[in-house]
Amino acid sequence: SPTPGFIRKDPKDKLRFAFDNGNSFYPLGHNVAWGKVEEILPKMGAAGENWSRIWMNHWDDKDLGWPQERKMQAGELDLQVAKRWDDIVGVAEKSGVYFQMVLQHHGQYSTNTDANWAKNPWNSANGGWLKTADEFFSDERAVRLTKARYRYIVARWGYSPNVMAWELFNEVHWTDAMVHKHVEEVADWHQNMAEFLRKQDPYKRLVTTSAELDTPSIWASMDYLQPHLYAEDLAANVGSILPAKLDKPIFLGEAGPSSYKGHEPSAGIRSVVWPSIMSEAGGAAQYWAWEMVEKENLYSLFKPASDFVRQSGLLSKRGLVSGGFGIETKQRGPITFSPGLGWAASKRLEFTALPSGAVTGLSEMPAYLQGKVKKEMFPSATLNVSFAEAGTCTITTDSAAKAGALLTVSVDGAKAAEQAYPASAADSNAPVSIEVKVPAGSHAIRLENMGEDWVRVKSISLSGYGPVLRVFGKSSSDFAVAYVSRRQGAQMPPGGASGTLSLAGLKAGEYKVAWWDTNTGKVSSEQTATVTASLPLSVETPPIVEDAAVVISRTGDAAKAQGKALAKKAQ
Repeated sequence: SPTPGFIRKDPKDKLRFAFDNGNSFYPLGHNVAWGKVEEILPKMGAAGENWSRIWMNHWDDKDLGWPQERKMQAGELDLQVAKRWDDIVGVAEKSGVYFQMVLQHHGQYSTNTDANWAKNPWNSANGGWLKTADEFFSDERAVRLTKARYRYIVARWGYSPNVMAWELFNEVHWTDAMVHKHVEEVADWHQNMAEFLRKQDPYKRLVTTSAELDTPSIWASMDYLQPHLYAEDLAANVGSILPAKLDKPIFLGEAGPSSYKGHEPSAGIRSVVWPSIMSEAGGAAQYWAWEMVEKENLYSLFKPASDFVRQSGLLSKRGLVSGGFGIETKQRGPITFSPGLGWAASKRLEFTALPSGAVTGLSEMPAYLQGKVKKEMFPSATLNVSFAEAGTCTITTDSAAKAGALLTVSVDGAKAAEQAYPASAADSNAPVSIEVKVPAGSHAIRLENMGEDWVRVKSISLSGYGPVLRVFGKSSSDFAVAYVSRRQGAQMPPGGASGTLSLAGLKAGEYKVAWWDTNTGKVSSEQTATVTASLPLSVETPPIVEDAAVVISRTGDAAKAQGKALAKKAQ
């Protein structure tokens, strides 16, 4: 049967994907790295999901050179494992799921993070020849055998368009080589392997990897960027990708909470998928915890989002950019937000909590406030606030280094609170909350760690600061999509809360405003709005208990004429 072909970077839009036949491809699904992959893929396809990531890992017999409980010679490939991959590829094709085949994972060459190096058959301690995990990226024999393995992978499964991309590594930044600062060796390895795969693969499919974005040399030879995100407030962070300065697509290959303790997966899926659809990324953020999805049978949560992407007209629109939206509600509530980065060097030290409840620069805020040991990484954070009436700022930390820390909080330069984390035999993991009073008006709240080592900030909460609803959206001059949801931590009145949604930047004219039920993937109500040169779009939301999506499109003769022109151009 004819297929749409292989997935490429869209020749009409460098930040998106398309099939060989020109149809758009918008990745929306979730990870299935290991386990009952063959059973899960059909359930994903039935729910409208079209994307996944599947690892070549040894603990469930998916690593060609490292099968479970079967000793292999270096360079030998296990055909039982290969047969399983035949089945996985076949099921993916029948299910309509396109997946990234993850060829390596960080644990194989790590002694610290998810470490598997001690059992790696290439480790000299196990009869191999690599004395350290670092050597994998530069050792001549390791490079030669890795290429031979990749050649076999291309030859056996390269025929299938459902292998969307070769993903060279899962989270390569956790390998020993990266931890020990051999960044350029790892970057050279990526370039070498990418060139080799492109030469061997007759269909020239996409090549990617997963790593932190602050190592551009690793991404230079990749076709698209695939960072991962774990945060307390998922919705606030998954929509923060702004790819306008990039020359290639980007979307989050993994997303989830910073801790799964107490995590409610149905809320997590909504917080990952819907706000990310409204971002400028080339695909949705992809939920990690497939075992939770399977255990609680949550596949139906993906169907409404998939239907929205296909039916809203979103895929036919180009140049949609984030921003411009505002929302106000009569009810005010706390705004609670979390740093968008984990262990990372700070890209900025100043952040602003806007009256809308949005926090500028949040995606660039590390969670680890550093002490004397690594002060240069993230020495302090200043949060600019503007309280309509006197309130409080509560900083919650959830861990501190065993060497100890000392967190000080000041308001307008005056010390308001101090919290000591005494040195101990191990890192502490007890949550601690520090509350300071903030007068009405504009103020600067500064957090600084004066102690020896790091303290981790879990969240910051400003009491009574913002509307109980928040909005994530993107727009052009005549079209917009948005997701309106209950703000994290906000208490909603019975029956939900309504608000006034505004959007600047639309052309003058008449607009249809269609509200979508995120539980059904169907339009629940419609209204019209008028935009003039002096009057931007402003509409009342329906009562919202948890969330709703909205599509705003220009109507009337001008829009019809534009539609006809586009249709003629397409022909």
